[in-house]
Amino acid sequence: MFEKYTQKAIDVVQAAQNYALQFNHDKVLSQHILIGLVSQSKGVQAKLLGFDKINFGELTIEVHNSCAIHPDKKNENIIFSSEARNILKKAVDLSSELNS
Repeated sequence: MFEKYTQKAIDVVQAAQNYALQFNHDKVLSQHILIGLVSQSKGVQAKLLGFDKINFGELTIEVHNSCAIHPDKKNENIIFSSEARNILKKAVDLSSELNS
């Protein structure tokens, strides 16, 4: 699925996976994708998306506290929730529609 992604998009997905693992969550959720997107957005891109107004530390704490935590689970091959998979699929579909 990721062969259609740009390197920047892959970096966002990898960041989302890393945050889910760091938080000991059992799967990648849409919230992790948001953190990945915010963490990888810089400069003009961040300003256009309004991410420059987000306190990243507060965002990560909020996501950590709002998601189901399974501290005994140490899975290097973390799965994506159905919602997260849907977001990633829609990103590919939108990119195709825009011929991007």
